[in-house]
Amino acid sequence: MPRWTAVVRGAVIHGIEKLDNKNLTTMKSCPRSYGIKLSQSYTGTKHKSSDSYTDSFTNRTMASAQMIWLIKKGDLLLSNQPKVAEEMVTFKFWEKDSKRFGLCVYEYSDHDLPDRFVTAREGT
Repeated sequence: MPRWTAVVRGAVIHGIEKLDNKNLTTMKSCPRSYGIKLSQSYTGTKHKSSDSYTDSFTNRTMASAQMIWLIKKGDLLLSNQPKVAEEMVTFKFWEKDSKRFGLCVYEYSDHDLPDRFVTAREGT
């Protein structure tokens, strides 16, 4: 019984002191997934042929509107650290174009993540 007493005392002390402890780190799982929609180099084993097109700028075969999930539902989040996710994005600019572009971040609640934007939008 002495071990349980020590554990309970520690829990009580922790509960009382946590309001004063600025260095306390908490952890929780991410409640949703977050991703971006991009075109990727087309691969017959990875992409649907209906998503393929030839990029007029690079003349490469691409798969349009593919979902890239940067943070997935259930990923652990620490209260004292930012969650960083990176993805290389290549964007073509014509010489006289503005060099700015927008990139939407999509939120998804289910565990079963779609690979394609059209599938995510349809909910199938």
